[in-house]
Amino acid sequence: MASPRILRSARPSLSGAHPWYVRLPFYYGWIIVAVGFISSVFSIGLTWTAGLLAVPMGAELLWSRSEFFFYPGVDPRYHWQL
Repeated sequence: MASPRILRSARPSLSGAHPWYVRLPFYYGWIIVAVGFISSVFSIGLTWTAGLLAVPMGAELLWSRSEFFFYPGVDPRYHWQL
């Protein structure tokens, strides 16, 4: 069995290492802001897409706008057709 002195010297020294957020050239809070912004852009984009597609899809399916948004919410058979 190896002595504790040999095991201690085999481990890398972490005394001079800094955490990742200290090594960044900018404040790491901006990463959180960027991720939040990107996720909100995608969620808003998905919400607005239904409104943009309602007119052409409604015309093709011969549905009014109220039918277009009402049926998928009520009848699960229409979820896969949209």
